[in-house]
Amino acid sequence: MRFIRYGYVNDALTKTYIVQNIQSLGFHIHQQEYINYMDEQSRLGLHLLNVEFPRIFESCSIPLNDLFIDFASEYPFLYERLQGMAAFGYTQGRLIHELQEGNDDLKEKVAQISAIFNVGISLFDLVVDELSTGIGFYKIINQEFLKDLMDLTKEISLKNVNYDENTADIIERLLIVFIFAFGMKCRHIYRLARNKHAWNQLSNSIFRLYYAEKTTSALEFNKIVSSDQWLDALKCKSVLPSITHSLISEITMASDSKQGKNNVEDICCTIGHIFWLADDLSDTAKDLQAGIPSYITTKAAKFYSLENNFSNKLNLNESLIEAINDLCTFLSKLENDMESLLSSHAIQKSTHDELLKFVKMYVNGWLIE
Repeated sequence: MRFIRYGYVNDALTKTYIVQNIQSLGFHIHQQEYINYMDEQSRLGLHLLNVEFPRIFESCSIPLNDLFIDFASEYPFLYERLQGMAAFGYTQGRLIHELQEGNDDLKEKVAQISAIFNVGISLFDLVVDELSTGIGFYKIINQEFLKDLMDLTKEISLKNVNYDENTADIIERLLIVFIFAFGMKCRHIYRLARNKHAWNQLSNSIFRLYYAEKTTSALEFNKIVSSDQWLDALKCKSVLPSITHSLISEITMASDSKQGKNNVEDICCTIGHIFWLADDLSDTAKDLQAGIPSYITTKAAKFYSLENNFSNKLNLNESLIEAINDLCTFLSKLENDMESLLSSHAIQKSTHDELLKFVKMYVNGWLIE
């Protein structure tokens, strides 16, 4: 497979075109409401970073040694992004736990683990895609390590990680402590109900995410992968995290519980598709410039070939409109499915309203920022 980089694509004009088309299909968000919502999310993310995460890591006997302080000093912009990653994961995890009618006393724990999970997968993506030494990180966090992390019969320790703390990038060190915190906190809440089936599903989800990330982060290593396989990997990488949030919640429930049976996995799959499409639409110009395959570019040209370059370019606009229509279709499906749950009294009105608001606010954020 060969990829084409488009020398110049205007990001602002591309986003304007996308926003105008999605608004023509009925998607509108009041901008002051959006600003207020995201300000609250920023405050939540800052609280998680400054208060909750240090406390959680201490409870797991994970030494930070001013790691957050050093990270904020060295990467101030990324530290601000980290707040958003944490708040996004926390809010999604809390709302999905409510959707599953999970134990209210465990909602905070589930939400915090979901925040740790989202920061972890976001940092992992950043490390392997953007750091010059990123691909080498797979030697540190390999499949065997992840199997041990999710193997309840084995003890896990930071001492077993094969990396030099003195030479590793601070982002890599931060990622490692988040991976460990995730594994340890999941083990803690598993012991409450010992739902082995849910644990196995969660483990499988983590393995699939790892494989999808590895597939999509090394283009030169995966030249034999077909375009359909690429699309499946991109889908897994972007959709599965939302499903994983439901599995984090589910391991707190007894295996014979009636909780979590409200078609939650299907709803989480829909949410994952929404976030995937919104994110890829937002990055359309950047992906075209870098020659990165995405939902839009893969659909358009099945990995642009140099021999058929002209016709592939002509197909791009059609694929862009198709992606916008797909996004609106998934948004409508989510509203209908949530309305169905509400009418059957399977969920609270507050959960219904807040989950839809959460999804729409983040879609709006990806499209306009």
